[in-house]
Amino acid sequence: MSQIREFKNSDLEELRLIFKKNIPQFFSENDLKDFDEYLENNHDTYLVIENKEGLVGGAGYVKENENTGRVTYSFINPKYHRQGFGGILVNQCIKKLKSDKDITCIEVLTSNLAHKFWMKFNFKIKFIKKDYWRKGDDLYFMDHSI
Repeated sequence: MSQIREFKNSDLEELRLIFKKNIPQFFSENDLKDFDEYLENNHDTYLVIENKEGLVGGAGYVKENENTGRVTYSFINPKYHRQGFGGILVNQCIKKLKSDKDITCIEVLTSNLAHKFWMKFNFKIKFIKKDYWRKGDDLYFMDHSI
């Protein structure tokens, strides 16, 4: 059984540990500093998912401009990959963004390692930048009209 809830400051250390477990496959060491800064400014729109063992992962959502929302910093403890937790989180972020009637498009910046995951939620590739994140790890800019 899992539960989604809003991020609390007491989640920070456990969430950082989970983030680190996704380095280097999905993130770089530099991304951890960026994630910390992101949470400082957007903690009120960051969600975590937990089970009886503790935190499983997290994902955020922000309003980029009047009509565009973005899902950000979504990650799951590798121990729980491919068990549906990421999908539950993403669906909740999309639901939160859709509740703002001005938002007509949701975007995500992802990579060649995760873009197929986002396609499951009807995100479409808008453009690709080769080696954007690091050599062999391309940026996939994707969006979903609502």
